[in-house]
Amino acid sequence: MRTSYFALAGLVPSALGANLLVSHFSGSVYSLSYKEGTGNGNNALSIKSSVQGCGKMPTWLTLDSANGTLYCFDEESTGSGVVSSYVVANDGSLKLSGQAQTVGKDVHGWLYGGEDGKGFVSLAE
Repeated sequence: MRTSYFALAGLVPSALGANLLVSHFSGSVYSLSYKEGTGNGNNALSIKSSVQGCGKMPTWLTLDSANGTLYCFDEESTGSGVVSSYVVANDGSLKLSGQAQTVGKDVHGWLYGGEDGKGFVSLAE
């Protein structure tokens, strides 16, 4: 059974536990684990894994949960940016699986298509 992951940077949903995928302007992409305490206030957010490879300013994450692939878009504004893909393992670890140069300043990205066997990645500045 595949673990559910949420690709977001923000508030943790109220649940007994969740796995979160987040990016940071340090250039890192993190897999985090959140576990709610048993009513005693001992909630815990911990780093499961951390990887580089999404340029200097990773700003947007898009998760293809059906394939276990995370896409990261780099907002680099002084040169070329990158879009990177990561395999999300069952244990939450991330492994860089692909990378492509962009013109930079990409603050959002999403996937579309795929029904005919072809899928696309779109970027927005």
